[in-house]
Amino acid sequence: MPRCNRIRFFITCFLALASWLIAADPVTYIQAPLMNRPAIVRPGDEFEIEFTGSGLMTAQLQTPYFSQSLDVTTVPYDLDGLRHATVRVPADAYFELYNLQLSLDGVTI
Repeated sequence: MPRCNRIRFFITCFLALASWLIAADPVTYIQAPLMNRPAIVRPGDEFEIEFTGSGLMTAQLQTPYFSQSLDVTTVPYDLDGLRHATVRVPADAYFELYNLQLSLDGVTI
């Protein structure tokens, strides 16, 4: 194999390995919903949050103008280490695009 092809091969392998390591980012706590996979629900309905972390959890919906607390029901750890929480959107919530904020033992995600 010519030297140029070997270099290309090693660079391709390095980039593939680097992209795999970046995709396995352990710092990401919220697994769902995400910006590219949002939860679209009506006021008064429920949706599920998948996250990693431990401790007591509180959840809020936020906009630049206000925030609303959510009622949380937490389910224990899954086999893959994820926790699932079902949250209910308040019935008086406005139709809006919200940010989801979780707090686990005082640490805000």
